Amino acid sequence: MPTVIPFFTGNKTTCFYTLKPCCPNVDDLVDLLVCISSWFENSGCLQSFILKSMHGNMVIWGAVWTTGSDLEKVLNLVPSIVKSRLPPVEAFGKMISPLANILMANWYDTYCGETKCGLPAAKISRGDVVTIRLIMTEPEKQASLSYAFLALLKSFFLKTKGLSSYTCFKSQDGDKVVGLGVWDDAGPAYAWVFNSDHHSKINAYLEALIVDTKYDIMEVVYATGDEPPLLLQIR
Repeated sequence: MPTVIPFFTGNKTTCFYTLKPCCPNVDDLVDLLVCISSWFENSGCLQSFILKSMHGNMVIWGAVWTTGSDLEKVLNLVPSIVKSRLPPVEAFGKMISPLANILMANWYDTYCGETKCGLPAAKISRGDVVTIRLIMTEPEKQASLSYAFLALLKSFFLKTKGLSSYTCFKSQDGDKVVGLGVWDDAGPAYAWVFNSDHHSKINAYLEALIVDTKYDIMEVVYATGDEPPLLLQIR
């Protein structure tokens, strides 16, 4: 069962937690996040997914919520932190400690996207290859950056082989834009990322709007509906 991310989410919002594992085996962190996802999906979270870097050990946990959901209240329902009353980021950090540290945590709204099949939503399933591009900008430039991202999407999407969907998010704190591409397999994703001519043209178009940018190729290791690891189910 795939996680579905609608392109026009008037009543939904998405959180991304970027995590740096500090455990010997990254899969231990993934197993814990799968169980956390399963718990959240029964406590107010609509859908969630976990991405793992294909050439590093970065992990991203993402979750789609109904707008107005109080993540702080949901987090504080977890028995291990119910008495702490920590802010959401600190509470989530306590849940995953000592397996990982939180590098970044933000809320995002989806504002546009494209699919080759014509559906108004992206679907991601376990085993899918995705690219993540984060662009940090200045608050007064986020609207211009979002529009530029949309223009680029309309220009390159149908011409890009192996790209099945692309979703654009803008952060609610006003200084970030994220692009999430879903690919048929790793080959075209790597070809896209390492096409220097292509990226030089894109970066030239966005140069005046970029403070910093990060790019990664990741694998979907969990999507809503996947079963928790057997060992953790037994526990």
